[in-house]
Amino acid sequence: MAIIGALISLAGFIVTVILILKTRKSADAAKDAAKEAQNILTKNVMLADMATCIEIIQQVKAFLLSSRYDAASIRLQEFQSKLSELRNLEKITNPLPKKSFQAIFSNVFIMNDELEAKIRNNNYSIDAERINRTLSKIVVMLQDWLGKGKYHLTKGA
Repeated sequence: MAIIGALISLAGFIVTVILILKTRKSADAAKDAAKEAQNILTKNVMLADMATCIEIIQQVKAFLLSSRYDAASIRLQEFQSKLSELRNLEKITNPLPKKSFQAIFSNVFIMNDELEAKIRNNNYSIDAERINRTLSKIVVMLQDWLGKGKYHLTKGA
């Protein structure tokens, strides 16, 4: 009887170990699926933000053409904020190459300073065509970056 009880206990132990291993495998698979879903969501948010940045730039250009410098300045500030958000998105490596990002941010900062100077002093002269050309270059850079799929997520993040 003792031997039968020991064999039943051993069989129960083996079944328990097998079930634990299966449960762990399922949990690992669920964890991996959740990470992948999170990565896809992060990527989609980042892509939507990039599209918003391009839309903002197009609006700024339109405001400049109609001499609405206050509206152009506000939208450039929103663009700066959106760029900062993109740069700080977790799990994204190099949403923009560092030099490109710095160049864009610096140019936007300078353009906004010019617009604010124009708003404060109507006699201040700005070169709206130069600003529009610079903004067009930024749009091309962003579109090129999106088109070439230069975005990627860190593995295991």
